[in-house]
Amino acid sequence: MLAFIHRLGQKLPYIIHTPDPYCAPEILVHKEIDLDNPFAADLWSAGCAIFHIATGVVPVDDYGINLLRVWSLVLRETLPHAWIKALPQCEQHVFTHRVHNPNSLTLDGLVAEFYHYPDKQDFADFLRLILVMRPEKRANIPTLLRQ
Repeated sequence: MLAFIHRLGQKLPYIIHTPDPYCAPEILVHKEIDLDNPFAADLWSAGCAIFHIATGVVPVDDYGINLLRVWSLVLRETLPHAWIKALPQCEQHVFTHRVHNPNSLTLDGLVAEFYHYPDKQDFADFLRLILVMRPEKRANIPTLLRQ
């Protein structure tokens, strides 16, 4: 949606009203969209919506910094150092503490638990193209259409 508005030449909204469980990590951190790659945040939100539609639950139901922490565990990715530094100092510690059982929560685990169709692995592979912490590494639309 934001990319569509941007293409029309309208000014993007300063405040983005995407609910946190659908919000791209870069927007949770920086509170603004990357105008050089406006589709990346939309693709992340679409991935969350696709998971929600297919399973009946949001993939990660949390808010703000805790949501970023859980996503980093689920996707087995670390946040870029610059993102952590962009957070208020009191919230940076969330990304330095170890989790007792990090293997208990993965994208494959979420798909296995909530997606009740035989193509679980294909579904997880598709989501893995979209739900990538770093927006520049997310698949683009032509790549997704080939899947």
